[in-house]
Amino acid sequence: MSTDWGLDYVLGLFLEIAKMLKDNTSVAYSDDIRQSLLFPIRKSLTGVDYYVRADDNEEWFIADCSHFQRSFAGKIPLLALDVADVGRLKRLLQKAGIDKKRLSIVSNGSAETYGGVEYLTDETVAFRSKVNSILRYVV
Repeated sequence: MSTDWGLDYVLGLFLEIAKMLKDNTSVAYSDDIRQSLLFPIRKSLTGVDYYVRADDNEEWFIADCSHFQRSFAGKIPLLALDVADVGRLKRLLQKAGIDKKRLSIVSNGSAETYGGVEYLTDETVAFRSKVNSILRYVV
């Protein structure tokens, strides 16, 4: 696909494909979507920087919430579509195999701490001796 095509044209194409997709769409048709250079990616704040295939190994994400779009725009490669448009293309994203690139899925993680805890006796004694002075400045 040429990058000369406007984002409105690409969105229209996606919407037409989404209308045609049904739950029983053949695997071959889904493969065609995954292997086509269809998905516009934006690294900057505006425009389309390049297009990728759904099955490319390149790292890019889909901003599916407005706060994710505001937070990550211009910082990481994002699908160059508005949040409202992404919501209308859920089936297409699923059939293309890129549904898991949505930031609402990727950003939900949990932190775990590994290793032991070491009690720092000397530092604790030093801070405890200064607590009254510190509280005078804070309060």
